[in-house]
Amino acid sequence: MRFQVRTVTGLTKVRHRNEVGVTLASLSLSAKRVLFLALCQIDSKEMLNDEILEVDADLFSKTTTLDKYAAYAALKEGAKVLASTTLVLNRDDLKNLSNELGIATSKNKMPDRLDLNLTEFCAYYDHLAIVRIKFTNTAKRYFSKLIGSENRYTTQVLKSVVILNSVNSTNLYQVIRKYYSLNPASKSFEISVDQLKDEMGLYHIENGEKVYKYPKYSFFIRDV
Repeated sequence: MRFQVRTVTGLTKVRHRNEVGVTLASLSLSAKRVLFLALCQIDSKEMLNDEILEVDADLFSKTTTLDKYAAYAALKEGAKVLASTTLVLNRDDLKNLSNELGIATSKNKMPDRLDLNLTEFCAYYDHLAIVRIKFTNTAKRYFSKLIGSENRYTTQVLKSVVILNSVNSTNLYQVIRKYYSLNPASKSFEISVDQLKDEMGLYHIENGEKVYKYPKYSFFIRDV
């Protein structure tokens, strides 16, 4: 399978690392939108321990074209999902972020995997149509690293992510951005259908074996 990658430009941006792709692929559409809207507010140079990030229904409505009442309902649903979400980091992630996470890098002391809790709390203000989110200190250090000034992260337009109207479309967009970031000079890349399903999280584990969704290619093309 080959994809053509168009140049993406814009003013309001959110950065992401490729490592978060698997976790993001498992999030609901509302949760993913809330996460990106919150992340774009993080100041990587001055991330305070008590900092609380705010996402309101007006912004959510403008970026998703939902009316304000539907936007706040989706905003609350997304925040509730984030409150119970953990970010899965593998050994390569831990090596790159050992200082931020306080993880030993020696062979016998480094975990094979780390489940990172994202939030301390999510507060809901129904009369203001606002959700306020406080990330854990470790998650804030991780996110601060992701959007820092090391120039080693892909950049994508916030509106391009948030305005997409299905989980599959947002996951597909992230896969395209990932491969584009690996080789910005190339306008296309090749990937097998099973590899694409892996990247998009379109599988489940049954009796210890990976079972892919959309076994019929025609259904995969139609829905993805």
